Amino acid sequence: MGRSEADSRGAMNTSDCSELVCPRDVTCSGIRAGEKSAALGSHRACSADKRQRDPDMEGAASPAPNVTEPTEVKKHQHKHNLKHRYEVMETLGKGTYGKVKKAVERASLKTVAIKSIRKERITDDLDRIHIQREIEITSSLRHANIIRFHEVFESRDKIVIVMEFASRGELYDYIQERRRLPETEARGIFRQITSAVHYCHKNGVVHRDLKLENILLDQDLNVKLADFGLSNHFQRGTLLQTYCGSPLYAAPEIVNGLPYQGPEVDCWALGVLLYALVYSSMPFNGASHCTLTEQISQGRYSRPNPPSDACALIDWLLTVRVDERATIEDVANHWWVNWGFEESVCDCPSPPHQECPSPLLARYIDWQNRVAVTSNMSLSSDSSCPPQLSPHPFYFSFPLTSDRGGGGGGGGGGGGGGGGGGGGGGGGGGDGYAEECQA
Repeated sequence: MGRSEADSRGAMNTSDCSELVCPRDVTCSGIRAGEKSAALGSHRACSADKRQRDPDMEGAASPAPNVTEPTEVKKHQHKHNLKHRYEVMETLGKGTYGKVKKAVERASLKTVAIKSIRKERITDDLDRIHIQREIEITSSLRHANIIRFHEVFESRDKIVIVMEFASRGELYDYIQERRRLPETEARGIFRQITSAVHYCHKNGVVHRDLKLENILLDQDLNVKLADFGLSNHFQRGTLLQTYCGSPLYAAPEIVNGLPYQGPEVDCWALGVLLYALVYSSMPFNGASHCTLTEQISQGRYSRPNPPSDACALIDWLLTVRVDERATIEDVANHWWVNWGFEESVCDCPSPPHQECPSPLLARYIDWQNRVAVTSNMSLSSDSSCPPQLSPHPFYFSFPLTSDRGGGGGGGGGGGGGGGGGGGGGGGGGGDGYAEECQA
């Protein structure tokens, strides 16, 4: 099947039904969209981001924790520290903002992925914010099924992220190779995804870009959720208004430009993921922008034969009315998800959320390359030296052709993100295999 790729961050234009092109403003997440076939191979997802404004940046909607005690993510400021401690190996991928390389820590012989982000290449204000946010949020999460940041190095011209290496790559490619997963295997994978999302929601984080390309697999086929570049903090009673994510996974409220709480858009995306895991195809064919928007808005999708035992849960997750859609608690306690397991996902122990992400937030990343200051600055839009948002046109991404490389680490912090064996996206536009989009 063709390897058509689409830009992972072009925003959806829900009013323009003409064929548009993929902008070359951010990195590519190894995704497919817009082809007429409903086969999984025809639908690499396009991430979307409403770039004309980003109300989610307001402090009330996106509180950043204060830095008090250091956690496990380490912050360094000298590149020689990186070179002495890690043996850097082959390049796993290249993106708009830099590269991802495989590396081995000399002391422990642990394999990691190292993402290098060149600040000079980050010219888009919202991308700066998304990179900051991904570093903040991913550093604060500690869950077995979420990709882990080990260390962050910073110099005047670069940010370097040392992250977990997911050697088996993207879930998308795994399904492609297997053609059709046994339902027991699909259940095991979906259960791990549910556990990761349940942990995020429990700790006030919404991912907003759940898709097969952002779910990585390690050597033991354990799930690693990656690419938190479009994630945000949410609060009950406060609505978000940034319309982002991947069109093929976007909820009706996203494609129709309605404010949303946050978790409900992740739950819709879980429905798309479950459908893909069970049927190895996508529920919405996305033959055109108009068709895709109409299908999603009406919740109209095909139900292949033979039907799966997961059909009822898929229908519940892909419910158009938000108040009737399954919540993450509903999913975590659903009989299909827990069939054959001794306890529900909700009962599985998970480590506590790190309220203060890491020492990397103790020193504000100065995107203007000025001398950074030490403080407990918030990463919200009202912190000092805030990026000034600039308007952009809306985009809807159509397929591009690109070769894919192998190997990589988890998502994280900007362009150039690689994923294990083909892995996870970089923050602020997740790079999947970290190809560079060409419009």
